[in-house]
Amino acid sequence: MNILTDVLSLIRRGVFVKQANPDDVFVIGVNEQPDMTGVASPIPYKSVKLIKVKDLKIAPAFCDNENTAYYPEAGVIGPFKEQIIDPITNVCTNYFRSISTISTNLLVNESIDGNLIELSTTGEPNLAANLGTGAGLYASKVGETLNFKSLKGTGVSISQSATEVTLNHATKLVLTAPDGGLWQVTINNSGVLQTVLVG
Repeated sequence: MNILTDVLSLIRRGVFVKQANPDDVFVIGVNEQPDMTGVASPIPYKSVKLIKVKDLKIAPAFCDNENTAYYPEAGVIGPFKEQIIDPITNVCTNYFRSISTISTNLLVNESIDGNLIELSTTGEPNLAANLGTGAGLYASKVGETLNFKSLKGTGVSISQSATEVTLNHATKLVLTAPDGGLWQVTINNSGVLQTVLVG
């Protein structure tokens, strides 16, 4: 059996290939105590085998990663991004998406033991609602913003402070007649009403 001699000869001559065909074979053997045959070199004849490349199955040092939702729903993104194998070194690298936030109220932290990614928020999923049967001020919520209606009116003036909104009766009141005419109504110091058509 000259397998060892042939292999050493190929190494010395630098006969290497970069790609194996499916039907090419490997010489494999078990690392065990060989039988001795006199003064000749030990020949582990019991453990020598041949295997084709296409049949070679080795527990890989790496394997593919895949998100659980193989066909994710709209808006659902898994942590696994891609696997890249270097065509020259055959080094495999799995890339996973990092977790970040664009919200000022959402924080991303690593747990103390390093095993968890923790999400915390300084905001709450609040909603607003109008009470009673009158006209409501709450309009809608967009993202984290609660939208409220502004106050305005005819015949009143509105003033505000840091904590209050005040409605003040105007000295002049404009009323709309059934025919669409606009009448300005005022009152003098004697309590007499005066009306003037203004439109």
